[in-house]
Amino acid sequence: MNTYLSMTNTITSLVLAYLTFITSFTSVAFAAVNLPNTTTVSQTGVLIGGGGAGGGQDPGPDDPASKPRTPGQPVLVDRTASSIKLKWTDNSSYEQGYNLYRGAGYSGPWTRIAVFGAVPGNTSVMEYTDVGLPRDTRYYYRVGAYNFFGESFSTPQTFATTDGRIKVNRLQVRLRIANVSDADTDDDVHVSVNDFNMNHGTWLDYGRDDFQRGDDFTFELLPEGVSDLSDINDIFIFKTGSDGMCLAGLSLLVNGGEIYTQDFGATSSTCHWIDGGNGVGNYFVVGRSTLRAHPLWQNFVAPVKISVQKRELGDLVEGIVGNIIHDDISLDLPVYIGSANPYWGQLHDDRAVEVFRRDTSSVRVRFNLGIGLIVDDPSVTIGFAARFTGVCRTATTPPSIRITLEEFGATPRFGVISQALTIGLINLAENTVAAKIDQSLKGMLPQFERDFPIDIKDIACVTPSVDADGNVNFTVTQVPRTSGTTTSGTKVTGTFGTTATKTLTR
Repeated sequence: MNTYLSMTNTITSLVLAYLTFITSFTSVAFAAVNLPNTTTVSQTGVLIGGGGAGGGQDPGPDDPASKPRTPGQPVLVDRTASSIKLKWTDNSSYEQGYNLYRGAGYSGPWTRIAVFGAVPGNTSVMEYTDVGLPRDTRYYYRVGAYNFFGESFSTPQTFATTDGRIKVNRLQVRLRIANVSDADTDDDVHVSVNDFNMNHGTWLDYGRDDFQRGDDFTFELLPEGVSDLSDINDIFIFKTGSDGMCLAGLSLLVNGGEIYTQDFGATSSTCHWIDGGNGVGNYFVVGRSTLRAHPLWQNFVAPVKISVQKRELGDLVEGIVGNIIHDDISLDLPVYIGSANPYWGQLHDDRAVEVFRRDTSSVRVRFNLGIGLIVDDPSVTIGFAARFTGVCRTATTPPSIRITLEEFGATPRFGVISQALTIGLINLAENTVAAKIDQSLKGMLPQFERDFPIDIKDIACVTPSVDADGNVNFTVTQVPRTSGTTTSGTKVTGTFGTTATKTLTR
């Protein structure tokens, strides 16, 4: 049961993250500039008092007859496109001083960039700002505490300056499966972009039949740990099992725009095989340096969107839920205790998530999941509404779109009931499933009511409206321009899908 509550919490958070992307008109994109690495920079070091920072490895004994205790690992405080601010604990009472080192890799080579004297006690927090750095560049840092007996080093930690061009709110990967024998797979596929991590990437599990021969489909990736382009370290595709898959090509999309693409070829000898058997690896990696060398990455300009197509919103929810239901879950119900294998239920035009018009300013989102029990296999329909409200510019605040999620609900549906489960127990289970999910979601609503600013000086108001098909379109009213005694204003409208989208001039 806790898994379902967690699932609905995650859905709500990431839907709002996507809606933030839709309203991120302030993401100004700049052409990529190759900046030189800096070897001589201006830095500042500050002692900021007691408290904890860093940690990780065992610092060892605080012994005056040996080298200092290992200092705390560096922790990121803040970063910009040209600076990284760090802090760490001193940990030792018997040091003569500290060295801060910066390196290009985990093993160095290391360059000492700052020196600190001894500090009182062993709980003080040291802080340092490394400035004059190139944008979107990753460095490793370690701290050395030294005295007459030697120097003790912290575990290296890596941080990157920001790219600074856009805020990343949506990530997608497009996989093109070759149309050749055995190129399709039924195995599970996992994709991560912030180093390989089975817990923070995305399992690609849609209601459709994924990874078929000749298939070309764009999957949503959960943007955990990625807020800036500099957070994207690679594209790591991992496939379980030995049922091979062959990629004809792949692309990475950020905020709806293609930032990297790679074509392998459409034949069995040119497509890239990902296979756990036959001596072929079950993963494929595009590294950080390869991504950044691509012309699309260097010249990336995120598209400005002034609408939300219902299929986009549905795909996002389907990607979120598919990642969550990938693994079995444990249920503890009055009528069933044990493992469940949730799966997608009813499809709508090859989609598991249905989005439709609720009224002129809101949409309804709905999907069905089978619970996957050994007996009686119940299912549950989950739904919520997303309401869009425009807020005009004032003298002190930019225009914004207010997003409110409301009317969450879960309706369980049961099939044929076995003799082991009485009607009374089923009714109790039904009420338990629906009530707990509904109660949890309603309790979360206040924290999600917020405004998303559209800080472009020429825009006065943005008015959302939902059309008959369930697409959300925005009408943009520009700030009136004064010429002599004449004041004029214009409107720019756009939709996505059935008609061409018009873009805004910044």
